[in-house]
Amino acid sequence: MDGVGTEALHRLEEDLAELNALDPDTVTDDELTELTVGLARCRSRLLAAGAHLTAAWEQRGVHRSDGSKAAWARLARAANPSPRHAQTIVRHAKMLRDKPATAAALARGDISCGHLDLLAAAASNDVRRQAFTGDETFLLHHCVTMRFNEARRVVRYWTEHVDPDGCERVGRELLDKTSLTVAPTLHGCIHIQGLIDPVGGAIFREALRRIERELHDTDRAADPPRTRSHSARRAAALVEMARRASASPGRRRPEPLVTILAGVDTMSRLCELSTGDVITPTLAAPYLSSSDVQSFVFGDARHVLGVSTQRTFSGWLRRAIQVRDRHCTHPAGCDAPMDECDIDHITPHGHGGLTSQDNGRLQCPTHNRNPDLHRRAPP
Repeated sequence: MDGVGTEALHRLEEDLAELNALDPDTVTDDELTELTVGLARCRSRLLAAGAHLTAAWEQRGVHRSDGSKAAWARLARAANPSPRHAQTIVRHAKMLRDKPATAAALARGDISCGHLDLLAAAASNDVRRQAFTGDETFLLHHCVTMRFNEARRVVRYWTEHVDPDGCERVGRELLDKTSLTVAPTLHGCIHIQGLIDPVGGAIFREALRRIERELHDTDRAADPPRTRSHSARRAAALVEMARRASASPGRRRPEPLVTILAGVDTMSRLCELSTGDVITPTLAAPYLSSSDVQSFVFGDARHVLGVSTQRTFSGWLRRAIQVRDRHCTHPAGCDAPMDECDIDHITPHGHGGLTSQDNGRLQCPTHNRNPDLHRRAPP
């Protein structure tokens, strides 16, 4: 006779079979949205149930009944996921064993598998694990109430706060690990593989992005328009970057811009790139001697300085809004970084809206310039 747990599993299998057989063309748009979002939350809840049982299965040694040396090996053989996926399942189960609040949030569908990996990486040594015990509720609150990229930034700042020495050590190790290999292939192509530190990587990505956008515009203006993939244009942009560097040896190289945020007391050791990536001060230090350093002192979390009557957002006002918002603020939850965004008037300038911090916001070109997507929020 089946136990309560086995009966629940059979009911779940029946419900899943019904959902798999559902024809999307037979449901309304609202129901399709509800199903898609609801099932995404159910994935988290199913992960929590599986982790709860897997932890007991591994802890009690039941997986060794057929001679398996490890729980993940038995799981990979019996359920046929990849070995890496099986190891991830067991790792999540072990992680949740002593984190009841995190397990409860996952069981409610409030956080996802990505949040588990984020929190596991945050509590990756003894210093952080000890601090995590007291700060678990604080971190979970931000994981539940913020979009993932924003929560990741908070978690990264938390690690800087509780383990500054460990973060600095990792930063120095990252600087030591930078490398680049350029090797010809059998057919004469060049294979490039490397690792650049976060600050240098941000400089490289921004230069590459700008040239790639130039090539994109050129492709669209061609007659007939040229069609090639984003990755193909990036490869062409890298070649163009090298061509420009070779053609102008006497020009002064462009300097990276390091933005320093100060005056916000919620976290110390503020140091992040325009992409939103949090870094240690150690990683920024090698670039300070050759960089323009721009500082912004916040009076509060939303204001940097005064008001302008100009028509367009430029100069310090543009930069102030960029470092305040850091990414597209469209209500759809777009995370386009600030360097890729326009500055949009909340109340249009033609309707009397000021060109000020209070009336400005970041929006990516797609959300700002497409009338069907713009959907202006009230000021």
